[in-house]
Amino acid sequence: RLSSYAYQGASLGQEWVRTLNNRSIAPDVTFFIDVPPEVSQSRIEKRGNYVELYETDERLRPIYANYLRLIEQARSEGENIITVDGKQSVEEVAAAILQHTLARLGE
Repeated sequence: RLSSYAYQGASLGQEWVRTLNNRSIAPDVTFFIDVPPEVSQSRIEKRGNYVELYETDERLRPIYANYLRLIEQARSEGENIITVDGKQSVEEVAAAILQHTLARLGE
């Protein structure tokens, strides 16, 4: 749901996207892998591949800002959103998600 709000909500309007998502089941937990736009751009350049539609700096920055704003709003509404530092290695990000997941399963 969060990604729908961040991406589609930016162009189609939050109210319309929220109306559609009201019919969906809220997740027990959402993981937000926090990768700032400048880190994303650096990684895109290093991989040397075609740039996807949402991978331009002009699109990444407002969507990233949208995510940060929406996360705070969703948390204030009681949604469980865990932020993971996406500047870390793939292995470290996976370990952090696993740690949070195992802790939740132990509750």
